[in-house]
Amino acid sequence: MSLVETSLLAAKRDQNVTVRWLGTHGLRIAVILAVALIVTWIAAIAVRRVRRRMEASQDATSADSITRAVTITNILTGTVRIILWTLALLLILGEIGVNLAPLLAGAGIAGVALGFGAQNMVRDFLAGFYILFEDQFGVGDIVELSVTGGMISGRVEGLTLRTSAVRGNDGVYYVVANGNIQYTANLSRGHGRIAIDVAIPDPSSADSVQQILTGLLDEIGAEPSFAGVFLRSPTVAGRRPSDEDGVLLAVVAESNPARRAQLEDELRRRIARRFRDEPYGVAVDPPD
Repeated sequence: MSLVETSLLAAKRDQNVTVRWLGTHGLRIAVILAVALIVTWIAAIAVRRVRRRMEASQDATSADSITRAVTITNILTGTVRIILWTLALLLILGEIGVNLAPLLAGAGIAGVALGFGAQNMVRDFLAGFYILFEDQFGVGDIVELSVTGGMISGRVEGLTLRTSAVRGNDGVYYVVANGNIQYTANLSRGHGRIAIDVAIPDPSSADSVQQILTGLLDEIGAEPSFAGVFLRSPTVAGRRPSDEDGVLLAVVAESNPARRAQLEDELRRRIARRFRDEPYGVAVDPPD
């Protein structure tokens, strides 16, 4: 057999091998890529639907809420893509004949080392994700954070996956790793309950004192400066005996949690001033 014929036979064999490889491994690689693209597309649609629902929810009325929705959906989209295409790459490497055992072993060792070195950062990111996803607090909220080393109270000025920035009541700017937050009290959500006890030494004057007090509370609730401040206008909720044979009148109201202490102090001051010159000996309980 001549050299030319030998070369032709070798080329034909190589061509047959290539065809067979394309018919098996090549086809599998194409299927892997197609499945990865389809799953990525489906996942993107699902994440967009989640984002639209979050933006359309009743509490998504501010720019901060929209930012929260965008942040969460971007995290979900990036996580799905990384996991999906990492698996697709490993499957493709297996099809082209790369031995994955040493690669996976090395990745496992590197992952363990990275996990030990960055476990605090991973904890911070996970905690930040849940803060955003559960909407525990947002920028502008008044919060009390129990963190490692003490308590921080103030207004949230910044929020990322890793840290929360709070302007403390003392004016100090605190940056706290989200993983160090043990519990959160959000003073800007829901309502704050105001409860004040008005002590009357002589039970026989309770009706007269209650009448005067009710009139005062009605005046306060009707003042334009308090319009929209009270979620429930201050009223006399009832009376009960005191420990000194007198009577206690319970004054209750509801307000924004962030203004509860301020409004409670104002009510105490108004009540004390109103009864200052009255002969009933009325006393307002001191704040806690």
